[in-house]
Amino acid sequence: MQEGLRQVDGGVPAVSPDARELVRRWDELGSRFHSSEGTKEAARAMWAENSTELSHALPWTAEQLQALVAHLQAARETR
Repeated sequence: MQEGLRQVDGGVPAVSPDARELVRRWDELGSRFHSSEGTKEAARAMWAENSTELSHALPWTAEQLQALVAHLQAARETR
């Protein structure tokens, strides 16, 4: 989370090697919790649709979470 937020705040382009490496590691970690592409998409949709509510229990704002998810998706699309 912190590394991703630093990239977002620092304006690191999604096409950069750092962003692509972050999303690779992020997806590798996430694959331990998701049994299929369908569950990955469901988790992403849940964050996108409920980030405000979910952020209340986290140390990050909904805007930070949304920006991070967008950054990761953009980096994912460059692979």
